[in-house]
Amino acid sequence: MDEITTEAELRELFGQPLPRAATKDRPALHEIDRQWLAAGRYPTA
Repeated sequence: MDEITTEAELRELFGQPLPRAATKDRPALHEIDRQWLAAGRYPTA
């Protein structure tokens, strides 16, 4: 498989996500996330 294009393909490779990951939701980045992104080598948006 060269490219994953559907959720079904992703689940076939990795299985079901853990409940904690599946329900993770934040409306904004935490300050520590901003610092980590700022320190990165490549620009992100």
